[in-house]
Order: sequence, then structure tokens, then C-alpha cells
Amino acid sequence: MSKTHNTTTTAPKPEIAILGCLREAAKSFELSLLPDGTPLKWLGLRVFLPIPKGKKGPNFKDWQNRRSKAGPSITLRWAESDLNIGVLLGEASDGLIAIDVDSANALAAFLDLNPILETAPRVVGSRGAKIFVEIAGDYPDSCKVRNGDQDVVDWLADGRQAIVWGIHPEGMPYRWQIQAQPPTIRFSELKWPDGWTAPFIKAESDLLDERYGLFAQTITNEQGQPISCCLNQLRVAAWFILGHELLFEPTEVQFYSYNSDNGLWERKTRALLTSTLAEDLRKWSVENNVESAVIKKLQQSTMGGILGFCQGQAEHCDAFAAPKRFIHVQNGMIDLSQTTPILRPFGREYLSRNQCPITWKQDATCPRFINELLAYALNAEDISLLQRWFGSVLLGGNSAQRFSIIQGEPGSGKSTVVEILQGIIGCHNVCELRTEHLSERFELGRFVGKQLLVGDDVPADFLQQRGVYKLKSLVGNDLLTGELKQSNSSTNFKGQFGVVVVANSRLRIRFEGDIGAWRRRILIFDFKNNPTAKRINRLGEKLLVEEGEGILAWAVKGAIDHIGELARTGDFELTPKQKSKIESLLSESDSVAHFIESEVKPQKGSDLTTYELENAYAEYCDEMGWAAVSRREVEKQLPNLLWDRFRVSRRNDILRNGTAQRGFSGIGRANALEDD
Repeated sequence: MSKTHNTTTTAPKPEIAILGCLREAAKSFELSLLPDGTPLKWLGLRVFLPIPKGKKGPNFKDWQNRRSKAGPSITLRWAESDLNIGVLLGEASDGLIAIDVDSANALAAFLDLNPILETAPRVVGSRGAKIFVEIAGDYPDSCKVRNGDQDVVDWLADGRQAIVWGIHPEGMPYRWQIQAQPPTIRFSELKWPDGWTAPFIKAESDLLDERYGLFAQTITNEQGQPISCCLNQLRVAAWFILGHELLFEPTEVQFYSYNSDNGLWERKTRALLTSTLAEDLRKWSVENNVESAVIKKLQQSTMGGILGFCQGQAEHCDAFAAPKRFIHVQNGMIDLSQTTPILRPFGREYLSRNQCPITWKQDATCPRFINELLAYALNAEDISLLQRWFGSVLLGGNSAQRFSIIQGEPGSGKSTVVEILQGIIGCHNVCELRTEHLSERFELGRFVGKQLLVGDDVPADFLQQRGVYKLKSLVGNDLLTGELKQSNSSTNFKGQFGVVVVANSRLRIRFEGDIGAWRRRILIFDFKNNPTAKRINRLGEKLLVEEGEGILAWAVKGAIDHIGELARTGDFELTPKQKSKIESLLSESDSVAHFIESEVKPQKGSDLTTYELENAYAEYCDEMGWAAVSRREVEKQLPNLLWDRFRVSRRNDILRNGTAQRGFSGIGRANALEDD
């Protein structure tokens, strides 16, 4: 689309170029200002037309053939009582189309099905509105759309114009309700309410017949009784998909069916669909008086063949993997694509399979949750980060690719916060995280379709289990394969889960040489056990009942803030203190290596026994406030670490008090060197 000129807001001159301001030697035009000084830059470079008030179009010849990039400028004297201003539509204005909806009810029904047009430029006359949109590719000729015997929409395209400024025939001024760039879409993306008819709106069954052929071919005898019935499996598959609103996710090798009652795409097993398909075909055969001819076809092999066609026709790769700008709640879909949240009706186009069980109320608050729980345990910057992380889990997809560690003393509210998060997400969308089993055969298959993985009250070695490396993939958008129990099949899925680990003790991570990847994956919340906090039994359960709607609103605000920081940095925006917590955890997890780097130096003629190094390491951890690993673990790590850093090997002849001990020659304590 051509770009508009820079505009000003100065008052209009007595003469204005209704067809455009002369530009580029009278070869291109744009109307940048309406006669009242209102900028029209959102419509871009178009052909604008003078229209006498009370008339349906211009009063000069050949106006339909004007073009935005050719022809002389026409300058008219403006008189408010004389003219309206229209915009030429269709090819002349780069595919600009006006959808003229006749009533408020029809407009609401149309926008419910086409939420992308909620922000399209819209001018209002007396009852309905004209919506402006650019159509990419082919589009139909101008025509009317009817609902029963009533006209509900004028589809205005080539050779038509739409008034954008002036006085409506009923006497009121045209008003711009939304000023924005027209969205560009394909005509096929537009959806029309049930019952609306037009030359370009065809019944779904007619479209399927055109694409796949007739449903069945029946042969009858002389008496008109069916002898045989040959089913068109391609057409039957399309009929079954339409009737049950099926989607096939090829990565997961899984069917889903849309439930319009709750807006969810729900998993359907192949066995269930086989049975349902047979039942549906039997009902169809009874209704069409061909039961005897069809009943013998209702076999596993035939049903399996039809479901095979269903897989191909309903395939939607990575259907649930795209980053989302909505949150699925009990009473609808919270659309976060605008500056403020908008509650919309359920819709199959949202491709949601995870619903929050809480009702959305935008003005709900949660003072007890904030003041009696969070404020006692966290500082303001960590509460802000927690709010944004709550929001990211609600959104799903884990675009920042991080997981949270919540640690602190018993009674600090850690588990209560996670209990509340699970209540907001919905327990049916949560699965237990067991790092000790992550590398086992069936463990990953448990996570398919879940939104949040929780490791609650875990031991100190939870992130040191041999399967913990999978945790990076579970949040890192990696392709994973999980086998399903009681099935011979496996399923592929993307690692886009929200993950939280809750521990009373400080955790250590099993790096396996990949510290940088862990640094990019972690968020840490240190909960303080404030002795002045009043202990309340079953606080999480009570807060969900009393303030669930307010906590949801708080989390939605966090989701909006998180979308903003993702746009700016692609990640959570962390303060220096929050980053230092991550570095401290990484250092503590690699504490033996940090000890050697900080406290051990090369020194000819000197040596240290393993016992001396172990004691020095324990003292170093005490100084740093770290939990030391066991002597056995220190002794296990020392040979490789000292060889890598100093190229010294373990010996068995280090003398102490006349006794040979295990240790290392050619190294000494760093502080001893400084003393010398």
C-alpha cells in the first residue's frame, strides 16, 4: 500500500483538493485532511471523491475510473452545505473494500466472527457502520448480503464508493469511530454468520460436494429399494470433520474436537472416533433409507480408512504452539492484543486446550493475597517479577524459555503461592515434575497438553538428578518425544511448559558443562519467613475462594506487562539483584570449581593433601554462605578440576608428619602466596 504524506493540523484553506493534494508532478494524490482539519492518514493514498449532499455518488462522469497514481488533480471550492467526501473502492484504491453493515446487531454478530476487524477503520452513520479493509488477492464483485428477507450488509468493491465525511441522508454527521490503518487479509479469511446469504456465501455441504464429490452413490432395484450404497470416503471424512469440528495435530499424532460450550479443543482417541463414526454413518443410513446397504460397511477397516482421510483433511501442524495473546477463562477469552483486555466469546479460532477455571472480572482486586502473603515474603521488585511470571504461565507457550525456583524457609508462603497458581491455571492443566524420572521411557508423555509442571517441596538434589538436562528442553521450545502408557504409539510435542520448583533448602544444579544455558533458563524467588506474619491455616484455599477473580486480574496485568517486555527484549527484564541471585546459584552449584579458581594457585615446591583441600573448601563455603557438597563429592571432583586448571595429577606420596597421604604437588593456597 502506498504511504501517505506527512500531514498537518492547520485549518483547511478555502480551496482543497478533494481528489487529492497534488504530488509528484500531478501523478499521485492523497487527501491528507478532511475539511474540518481531521487527518485521514490512516486510510493512506486513495482516490477521494466530491459527492453532493443527498446524492448516492459523484455528479461527474467516469469517476469510477479515477486512479490514485494517474490523472490530473481536481480542485474544488469547499462549501459545507454542498458536498460530502467519498473514497473510491476496489482496484482503484489498492484493494480497499468497505463492508457496510446496516445495524448494530448485525455489526456485533459480524465482529464476533471476525475479531481482526475490531480495530479496522470504521465510520458510523445512523445505525450500523462501514468497516474498511484491504483484500489481498481476489475478491467478489459488489453485492448485498441478506439474512432471511432482510439486507444486512453492502459489500462495496470495484466501481463503488463509501462516504468518509459529511452529512448522512437522515441528517446526522458521519463519525469516525476507529481511526487506524486498514488491515490486510484474504477474502477467504472473512467469516459470515449462519443464515446470511450472498452470491459468495455457499453452504458448507455445497462446498464439500464441489471439492470431494457426492456423499454416496446408491443403486436401487425396479421397486426403488436400495441394493447397494457406495460411500465416497473422502466426502464422508469431510462430513465427519465438519460435524465434530475435528483437528489433527500431526506432530502429536493426535485428534482434537472443538467443544463450543467451553471453547476447548479436547483430545479424542482414535478408538472413540472409530466408534463415533460408525454410529454417525448408521444414523445417516437410517435417515436416507439405506441402512441394509450401509450396515455391512461399518467395519474397523472401513472406519480406519475414513479416519485416515480425516487426518489429512484436518491436519493442522503445530496448532497449539504459536505464541498467544489471549487467556482462556471460565466466561470467555481475554484478548490482550489491544491496550486494555477485552473479554470475547469462545471461538474455535483461538486453538485453546487449556482453560482457567476462574471467571474474569476486570475490576476485581486481591488485597489479602498481596498484603497478607506476598508483601511479607518478597520485596517490591520480586513481587513485580512474580506477577509477570504468573502472567507468562497463564499465556502459555513460555516465550521467555525460563523456569522458576522458589526457595526459602518453611512457613514463608512458598507452597501457598504455588497452590494459588495451580488453582488459577486449573489443576487439570498441571502435572507433577519428577526429575529423577525425566530420562525414563514414559515420563515425558505425561506432559502432553499440560500448561504447568510443578516440583513441590523437593530435596536439595532435585536439580542434580541424571535426567535434569531434559528440564532445559521442557522450557526451551525443543521438540520432544514421549511414549504413551498402554499404547504402542509415541507423540511429539514442543517443550513450552511453565515450570516451577519449590524447595526449603538451597538447590544445586547438575550442569554437565552447560552453565550458560542454565543461566538463560532460571528465575529465582527467595521467600523470607517473616515472624510478624500471621499464620492462617489453608490460606491458599481461602484466597482462591475469596479473591480468585482478583488474583486472576492481577495475573492478567502481569501477562500484559510480560508481553511488553518480550517485545522489548525477548525475555524477562531482571534487576541487577535478581541477576545476582542466579549467578550465586550457579556458583554454588559449581562450588568446588569456584573454590579452586579463587583459593588455589600454582606454586612450585608446594603441595596440598586431599584432606587439606576438603577442609579449605568447607571454610570457603561457610564464608560464601553456601551449602558445601560432601567430602566424597569433593574428592571425586578434585582430580579433573586440578588437572584442567593446573595440569597436576593426584599423588599418593604427599608427606605429612612422616606419613604419605593422597594429594597434589605444585599447588598451594592463594592466601598463603599473598602472605609470602
